[in-house]
Amino acid sequence: MPWKRLAEHAEILAVHAAYVGFGKILYFGGDQHSGKQNEVHAFDATRLFDCGSFVVKTLPSPPFDSFCSGHAFLGAVNVVKMLVAGGTERFLKQTGFHQHHFPGLRDAAVFSSPDFATGSGGWDWQSVTRMNISGMVKGPDTEDPHPARGRTGGRWYPTLLTLPSGDVIAFSGHPGPSDLNHNNDIPEVFTRKPEPQGTWRLLAPYSNPSAHAYYLEHAQPLYPRVHLLPSGDILCSNPTYYPRERLPERLQAQTDDSRPPTTFSFQPDVGPFNGKFTAVALFPTADDAPVDYGGYSSTSVLLPLGEKPANEASRNKPKTYTAEVMICGGANRTPYRLTLNGWKPTAAPGNWQWRPTGQRATNERRFHANATILPTGEIVMTGGIDYKPLNIPNAPPPLDNAAVHKPEVYNPYTDTWSVLDGPGEEAATERNYHSVALLMPDGGVWTAGSNKDAAQSVVNAVPPADDYRNLDIEIFEPWYHAVPEVERPYITKAPSLLYPGTTVPIESTYADEIDRVVMVGCGSCTHAFDSGQRLIELAFTHTGGDVLRITVPPNNNVMPPGPYLLFTLRSWSNPLGLPSYGTNIVVVPPRER
Repeated sequence: MPWKRLAEHAEILAVHAAYVGFGKILYFGGDQHSGKQNEVHAFDATRLFDCGSFVVKTLPSPPFDSFCSGHAFLGAVNVVKMLVAGGTERFLKQTGFHQHHFPGLRDAAVFSSPDFATGSGGWDWQSVTRMNISGMVKGPDTEDPHPARGRTGGRWYPTLLTLPSGDVIAFSGHPGPSDLNHNNDIPEVFTRKPEPQGTWRLLAPYSNPSAHAYYLEHAQPLYPRVHLLPSGDILCSNPTYYPRERLPERLQAQTDDSRPPTTFSFQPDVGPFNGKFTAVALFPTADDAPVDYGGYSSTSVLLPLGEKPANEASRNKPKTYTAEVMICGGANRTPYRLTLNGWKPTAAPGNWQWRPTGQRATNERRFHANATILPTGEIVMTGGIDYKPLNIPNAPPPLDNAAVHKPEVYNPYTDTWSVLDGPGEEAATERNYHSVALLMPDGGVWTAGSNKDAAQSVVNAVPPADDYRNLDIEIFEPWYHAVPEVERPYITKAPSLLYPGTTVPIESTYADEIDRVVMVGCGSCTHAFDSGQRLIELAFTHTGGDVLRITVPPNNNVMPPGPYLLFTLRSWSNPLGLPSYGTNIVVVPPRER
């Protein structure tokens, strides 16, 4: 059976989740989308799931409401560290300038695993330095009864992303209630040093009118979909509505729209405003294009980096890490793919453009679906609602009775989609707003969370009544789970730390039959997006016995610091190979080598 359901197993609403090594998944929900819980500061909702035993353990939580925060892995040595920042100050749906959004928090905390080498410490939180204030205080008409500089800044619905340095950058998010800005548009970067509090650095001050105007003109939506590219810059795959006359002539010629939706890349610490946006391509605007994408109901995936070996002779050839990104799900039926062959921020304008992928095997929409990279390089889309938003006041939310239960699998190498709709292949559980999905070490996909009918708690109870929380955990088991365990390869020896540009030995069963070796970045998922996952194809040679020598990518642009799962794939009837079980490794940040 492709699905394994653990009914009422999660205990809390899994709004945020990450694979944190040691076969463990950390998930947390803050107030669990309950205004009452937020009001009384009842947001101690964190759990640790064991991928082998399925045991759920209660852990302490950050000392603030982490509901609708952002999170990403930090560079570290011998431990997994994840930064969580922002969140929900209160459940005030504000009117006027701040309408429809909750005030954001400036708080931040770092979650740490035990030490890989000693097994000591870990599974705990450390409060760190709070994010910067903006200092742009709204006047006495603000909804905040006591406007103050300290209640500016902060981020509700931000996206965090790991940088090549091992630092983390925070994009977007709605600020605190005193803030004159509707969105926190200037990114800021967290550095782990000095330990243990770390440092936040706003890329430009809001007091600089030119810098503020520049970032406002390139404003990202809430929970922007951002990916670190092998070129070292960051692709903002969501649309930015930018004046046509300021775009490169190549893009101007493609549209008559005065403010066409545009895909930009971003370089931190470059240019007069300490950050530079570069137009890459116009965003798709066909009839069925993802026009709702700025509304975070679609997802974005960085497709596998590096060529899949075609034959034995090509296994040890250096890889070309061309970035490709796919957007899928949401109210659109058509996924789109952007191939950035030859891209770099200083490149002359090229012919990069979003193109439809191969046709899907179903016509259902997938609002709030998750997309997860498998060790084979395939992308599996799970959950979501067959829903198209209505542009009318008080439009109904996506309801569970329109849930999509069939997994869809995208093969990026053949550009083809397949849908699993045979007996037992449909999920039992509806996955709506606030659901998550993560790759497990055995290659399964862990799914959890979801507000029933996309609703929040309407019951003033603490803890919240579970009428709106989906507490089921359901695990999708791809085709290779049906293969007898004895046939799957196993990595029996591998380093716990990896350094870019090195060649290191590993040991695997069936070594003389291994066709591929891949690294998959551990997931860090919320709101239908995972900024941490990426699959990297590795060059390798079989040197005899069980020994393979793998060539690690040349830099941290391709392979940002943090935790990964390493897989070997055996030659099999499936041309993508039969994957091993994943082995935990950590890529070390540059300054700690």
